[in-house]
Amino acid sequence: MNEFLAAQPTALDRGIHLFARAMRNTLNERHFIIAAFDRLSGEEAFNVALEFFNNAVNREISIIASQTDGALILDRVRAALGNAPAALSQQQRENMERANRMLVNVSGINALPAPGAIFACPGPQKTINVDMVSLVGSNRIPSQDIAYANMIFSQCCVNFNIAKDEMATDTQTNNWLGADQLLTDSVTCGSVSREERAMVQGATADFSLSNSFKVFYVTRIRSGPRAYSVPPFCGTGSGRLLRNISVISNSAESRSLAHEFGHILLNSSFHAPGSTGQVMHPTNTSTGELFTATQRATIYNNA
Repeated sequence: MNEFLAAQPTALDRGIHLFARAMRNTLNERHFIIAAFDRLSGEEAFNVALEFFNNAVNREISIIASQTDGALILDRVRAALGNAPAALSQQQRENMERANRMLVNVSGINALPAPGAIFACPGPQKTINVDMVSLVGSNRIPSQDIAYANMIFSQCCVNFNIAKDEMATDTQTNNWLGADQLLTDSVTCGSVSREERAMVQGATADFSLSNSFKVFYVTRIRSGPRAYSVPPFCGTGSGRLLRNISVISNSAESRSLAHEFGHILLNSSFHAPGSTGQVMHPTNTSTGELFTATQRATIYNNA
């Protein structure tokens, strides 16, 4: 804790860092975050709490609040807001009002344990670095999708870390996809479309992408899915360029990226028909957050 406080000397630094930890994995980070607030004086904790919320949006706070450990984190941050100094600046007052509104918005959420709190992990946590690129027209927030995926994959002892989070320009997007900014996908295994090739090769070169897992956010996918991925078994031949990529469109749901990561780490195109409680049930009809015991073991081994 002393190292953290020394490395993050300002309220802004500490608020950003603690919020990022909460978004990454509430189960693993709860004790650290609460301990950090406990180490700070009343006014220090108040200022850090303000910055915690200043760097959040409602959807992110909802994700945290929906988890038992996240709800405990928010309880501690809420308590820190109660240590407001007698004299507040206008900016502090506005920030506090915003934070309180965000807390009111999640007051009715029933928190559930993260899947990782239910299932014992088979060993030490494994981390997968992910390169993420948003093309012009995409309206999703990569950090939110990763936070949701981390909640889901905690049951497998697997964590995803954003190594790159890049935003393509109009010129780059048009060069890769054309003026319609609609991604033509290859549909079949072992193949790659002209636009997929241009996007992956162009982004890799322009942003120095180096990780096997890559996620591309686009407005629409020509064949119509919310999202798709290319597991290793499918990334063969000319399609090897696409191995371990996921493509997420604006019609995706919060669970879509986690579902696609499941395909990659299971190395399978399998869906779970009729099992709406499972991650691998198609997104259109599922809110499931669970993997089977066999799937958890396979995912851990392949991570």
